[in-house]
Amino acid sequence: MKTVEFNLGDMRLHLCMNGTALFDIYEKFGRRGQLLDHIQGNSKEAFENTCWFLWKLAEQGELVRRWMGHRPRPIPLERQLLALLGPLDVPRAKEAIGEAARLGFAMETPQERAERIDLGLQKLKEADGSDKMTMAQYLAPLLRLLNMNVHDALMLTPGQTGDLLAQVTRKE
Repeated sequence: MKTVEFNLGDMRLHLCMNGTALFDIYEKFGRRGQLLDHIQGNSKEAFENTCWFLWKLAEQGELVRRWMGHRPRPIPLERQLLALLGPLDVPRAKEAIGEAARLGFAMETPQERAERIDLGLQKLKEADGSDKMTMAQYLAPLLRLLNMNVHDALMLTPGQTGDLLAQVTRKE
């Protein structure tokens, strides 16, 4: 889950539009119109709705952070945000809420997945001394030295691969 960071004074909020936040919004405001229509405008109602959205997305963002293993932080209360959100903070809050909603509905693209780093493979490359190893180069020693088939070789973690190759090269 992706979150949007929003700073309010000394509070750092992580806003997340997940399923719980979405259905709580639907329950409170209904399903008519656009999701963010409720925070548009300069009325007291729009301000209160902005604070409610900010609270709900911050609550869910904090719960997501905790489930991902981060150290728990306090979840602000809605009335706390009503008191602390200043006039100059409202446009920033609306922008952050919009970004959290966009990320909540966005699909992860293959390009984003490709940017992730496989730490195990990176360690293997560092130990091997090669920084650009192809799949064929990775599999070749396993297929040749260990007489493995491609399927079994692909099932090994980089750590297991390194251990097996180290054992075989010691014997030779």
